[in-house]
Amino acid sequence: MTDKILNSYYQYYNNVLKQESFTDEQVIKKMQTRFNNELEIKISNWGRTSAYKTMEIKKNEHSDYVIPMLTPNEIISQNATLGQKLREDYQWVLPPYIQMRIIYEMFEKKELDDLEILYNSTYNTGYFASQLTTNYSDSDLIKSYMSLIEESIECFLFKKYAGAITLLFTIIEGISREFCDSVQVSYNKQGSSSAFCTAIKYRKEQWKENVLFKTGNKQIILPNDYLNDEVLIKVDEAMDMFVSFERYGVDYLYKSSTDFSLNRHSILHGVNKDYYIPINFYRLFSCLEMLVLVVTNRFMAKDIDDYENTYRLFKKFNYIENARAIQEGADLT
Repeated sequence: MTDKILNSYYQYYNNVLKQESFTDEQVIKKMQTRFNNELEIKISNWGRTSAYKTMEIKKNEHSDYVIPMLTPNEIISQNATLGQKLREDYQWVLPPYIQMRIIYEMFEKKELDDLEILYNSTYNTGYFASQLTTNYSDSDLIKSYMSLIEESIECFLFKKYAGAITLLFTIIEGISREFCDSVQVSYNKQGSSSAFCTAIKYRKEQWKENVLFKTGNKQIILPNDYLNDEVLIKVDEAMDMFVSFERYGVDYLYKSSTDFSLNRHSILHGVNKDYYIPINFYRLFSCLEMLVLVVTNRFMAKDIDDYENTYRLFKKFNYIENARAIQEGADLT
């Protein structure tokens, strides 16, 4: 709903003052004159990843109006975000829990095989064991799928990629549906993509309300023109991540007609016979990681508390990986 007071300030700035070459001080003075000094105005910054200059107008003790000095289109035209680059160049997402160093290394890789090597060193047995015994164990919902998640990882380590990927698809769909039901958000129960995208959208909206549109204890109120995702991904890395997964689900993972090798429709309907490659497991595991973030609302990797359990799982995964390597060696002799 449009805030009439905010809209008056916004329209005056956007349609009148922005057309002139005023200094920040002149802009504030003219705004105060135009509105009879009714509200306190100051120059500030807005944005978590990239900060944009704004006019901050005090509404009351609990909320401020914020008007960016750049138009929505000017913000959108800024350099592509990490999420945009990964989706457009590599048909991938901006994965959670992964160090930024690894994300930047991805942009130096030109071939799919290079990315596979990078993710093989990231999504390794140690990573699987630590995640399953920390972040994944924080949620009863995720824990109810733990044996299936372990089995999918075991299939992957045995190089049974078809089994690993198809099982992971069912896990992701089940978690998505159960989570949506638990928070009472509606989704198309006849469709496969709806629950996954709806779950991510739910957490995205929670993030906007509780984090992005707050500064300290005060609520930030922006003009409606700045509330669309194309603008918000430019100012906040978490929004970039949420949107990259939403669009990945719509454009690739669950699209009904596509040549993309990792697609639920073509795989589970038996049309796609070329999907069982390591890179597709890594892509899908990133989606599971995102669902864990959505369900737990935990954005950072958690420290290991139960070292004994983590080490047990690590040894099991290593044993499987080593047994496969021994079998491969025997097959060559």
